[in-house]
Amino acid sequence: MQKKKNSRSYQRTLTYLYLQKLTCPKCGRLMGGKATKKKNGNVYYYYYCTDCKVNLKENVVSEYFDNFVQKLVEYDSVVNQFFLPMIKQKFDEPKELLEKELLKQNDKLERIRKAYIEGAFDLKVYNKEKKIVEDAITKLNDELTDTASCEELNFTPQDILLKRDIDYINRVKLKDEYKKRTKTWKDYTREEKSDLIMRYVDEIKLKQKK
Repeated sequence: MQKKKNSRSYQRTLTYLYLQKLTCPKCGRLMGGKATKKKNGNVYYYYYCTDCKVNLKENVVSEYFDNFVQKLVEYDSVVNQFFLPMIKQKFDEPKELLEKELLKQNDKLERIRKAYIEGAFDLKVYNKEKKIVEDAITKLNDELTDTASCEELNFTPQDILLKRDIDYINRVKLKDEYKKRTKTWKDYTREEKSDLIMRYVDEIKLKQKK
């Protein structure tokens, strides 16, 4: 019961995005948070270090952090859309297994040839069995080629920029549809952002300039 009372007493009425995440650029300690509310209702958030007399506006941090998140999202989108299927195939069909199966099929093809030469079956049966094995060999070779391309997997910043440009065109030409299907960082509420930062960001180190 006491724990519940304490929890209620310490509930904050304001949501700080980077509380317990920002470290002072001078001493390295965690910075505290404060806020001022103007007559027009706008709230301005600050972070401070009492010992070092360092004060920082939250929007300065957000400018860098939002840019960081945007880059992550662009990178992740390219990976998921273009490269994840290829990577999945590499894990589903490892190169070693494919090469082993290819050897087995080549051995089988050789055995069929020998059997035909020795008169075990006629030309019609030979052609039928040979085609089945040759088709299997062709399929395995194609899969090995795909696996080889996965091993040389790389993509450049230009790939990411191209995907970003396509997204931009979709966002302009199909505004309502795009918004319905895509939720970006700026669309999250302050509470949602704070929750995500609390769960997934270990710390944000500040570096003092000038």
